[in-house]
Amino acid sequence: MSWARAIILAAGLFFVSMILMNQFPGYVYTVFTGARLTKFEQGMLDVSLVSLGLAILLMTVLFLFDPKPVIPPFLVAGFGAVLFVVGLAGLILVYVTGHQYLPDTPDFPAGTGGTLFGSIWLQAQSIDLEAVSMIVLGTGFGVLVYALLAWAGFNKGLTGPARDFLAWGAAIIAAIFMAIYVVLYTFQGDNILGLSTGPAQLIGNIFLGIALLLAFGAVQIWFLPVMIAERRRYMPAAYLIVFFGLLPMFVAFLVLFLIAYPLVYWIHGWDGTNFLTVCAVKTDIPATCTFTQYSGYIIATLVNGAFFTAGLAAIYFWRGKRQAVILATVVSFLLCAFAAVVIHTDDQLRVALFIGTAILLMTMVWTYSTRHEYASVAAVQLGCAGQWLVLGTVILVYLAGFAFFSFQEFFETEALGISFGGGPNQLHDAFWSLLVFGGLALIQFILLSRRYGLSGLRKFSLWVVALGMTMLVISGIQFSLEFGNGVQGRLLLFGTTMYALGLIFVLVGSIFEIANSLVSGRRFWGMLSFFTLGFFLFLAIHPFETIISDATLPKGIPYTLAADQQLIGAWVTAIVLTTFAGSGALLSSVVGRIRRPRAEAATNGVGLAPNIGD
Repeated sequence: MSWARAIILAAGLFFVSMILMNQFPGYVYTVFTGARLTKFEQGMLDVSLVSLGLAILLMTVLFLFDPKPVIPPFLVAGFGAVLFVVGLAGLILVYVTGHQYLPDTPDFPAGTGGTLFGSIWLQAQSIDLEAVSMIVLGTGFGVLVYALLAWAGFNKGLTGPARDFLAWGAAIIAAIFMAIYVVLYTFQGDNILGLSTGPAQLIGNIFLGIALLLAFGAVQIWFLPVMIAERRRYMPAAYLIVFFGLLPMFVAFLVLFLIAYPLVYWIHGWDGTNFLTVCAVKTDIPATCTFTQYSGYIIATLVNGAFFTAGLAAIYFWRGKRQAVILATVVSFLLCAFAAVVIHTDDQLRVALFIGTAILLMTMVWTYSTRHEYASVAAVQLGCAGQWLVLGTVILVYLAGFAFFSFQEFFETEALGISFGGGPNQLHDAFWSLLVFGGLALIQFILLSRRYGLSGLRKFSLWVVALGMTMLVISGIQFSLEFGNGVQGRLLLFGTTMYALGLIFVLVGSIFEIANSLVSGRRFWGMLSFFTLGFFLFLAIHPFETIISDATLPKGIPYTLAADQQLIGAWVTAIVLTTFAGSGALLSSVVGRIRRPRAEAATNGVGLAPNIGD
């Protein structure tokens, strides 16, 4: 296995483990100990239905792509179409009528009094109709994709160029949709495209919902032939995951949904010390009752322990039952993506859809990386530089992931991430951090995947530009530390000096790389380097004007929070744009003839091959 593939596999396993063993138990604790149990009931029902939907999808694969199909494809297609239409109708009904919850107050459905099955069972807003409709729609979409493939005669799944075109085409379109929306939301906030908040959120949800379905379809189309090709290993694993993983989760979370409200009523009857339950109003029981933090610790530990045990089992079976572990990991990715969406159908739905789509795209890349998992690959000595390259890539992937997950501000999370607020005059640190760390991680990953050595001039350009970008990051940190301090003039010598040096290094390195690319015949990369250098420096002129005008005032600008924020925003924008100006030269120096033909000899290390020139 190559080091590049190992990093992708490790990163995927790390993020899915953190979501299941950390984020989800934290969510359960928060909703279990909330002032009311409605969020807990909604979440448990939603997660149980997501588990059932994934079980239905796996059973659809087992029934349709068996050597002797159990059910005709057209019947399965009809079932999937019905689910899709019912889910879509449910979403339309929620938006048209405004009734998102069942039951609801004062009296929905009519005659229930805002409860179902009596006052101690399902309280008001226990069922989120929007989330349930989304689950039904997504399950129907997944079933329909598999049924149409089988109905069209692709008994081994879609293979060849058609598979690559559809799967990666859908994934790329989903990524483009996601990128467009996150840029609009970052700089325009809730009022994207100049619309008012309500229509803007609706359009954004539809836009990201389409991206989510495209990413989901891409994963289905790509991974299905892998399962069929390794039928003897994957199909028994699918049965195992359905009957010993997904269906028990469906039953467990459904039971928690049903018994949470009567359970708190029953426990309060004999818990005289309020150790497990507490009620805000003694005369309104169980409507004002919830569980204490001690009860929350217990259930969060049980949830964490269950997923932790599953993780230990995956490590144990990695050697002997690797296909089962891979399939279980893919199902875990899907569970994380869909659960993150359906348990956040409030005003954070657009962010949840964005994160869910990103998790599905990560699933796509992860499954692609497992494609050559069983190939025989000769061991390659990394050497000192290669080891540092691996370590640096892993750290940058972690930092980029940390910045990405800082976009969300869900009710169950604490504000421990990088600052982010959508809209003008807001802090967009997470957005810029994702671009910078993600870009640097991509550069190092390309270096890690190289099989050609770099010529001396390309190495010089690479290191000069990289050093300049490092100085730019340091200057950005310096200005961020001074935000809100009101320093007169506030153009600190150290930050300004580091920025000036970084700009000079980026210019020098880019010019050398442009000249080297044009001379050596890599005209595309030379023109790309020239374009990024000129274009982003041109965009930086406006923030430069703000900075220079403030710096040339005789006594500095009078300190106000708005003025300080404007100046810091100008500095951050200038730093980021200057970093992007050197991105073309950075890519040019590491990309291009990444791998040798197979007939040539193997290299003596990752990215450390003998120089072959340009």
